[in-house]
Amino acid sequence: MIVAGVSAGDEVICPSMSYIATANSITYVGAVPVFAEIIPETYNLDPVDTERKITSKTKAILIVHQIGMPADIDAFKALAEKYNLN
Repeated sequence: MIVAGVSAGDEVICPSMSYIATANSITYVGAVPVFAEIIPETYNLDPVDTERKITSKTKAILIVHQIGMPADIDAFKALAEKYNLN
């Protein structure tokens, strides 16, 4: 989070189903975790729900590759570019 420029007051979208360390890495820098839904078949962050959660305070999206299933990196890269996120 520090390297990505996330700081106090920022919001970071992350999966609603993940190990506590995911949210802890966000709160460590004083930012707020915003939990988005997962895709039930892969347990990975849902790009559609993620886009719904983006606000003016959103600084980054933290994806997690769950249980050996890779997240849809291309979809999140497109969201990051569209909304100028880390």
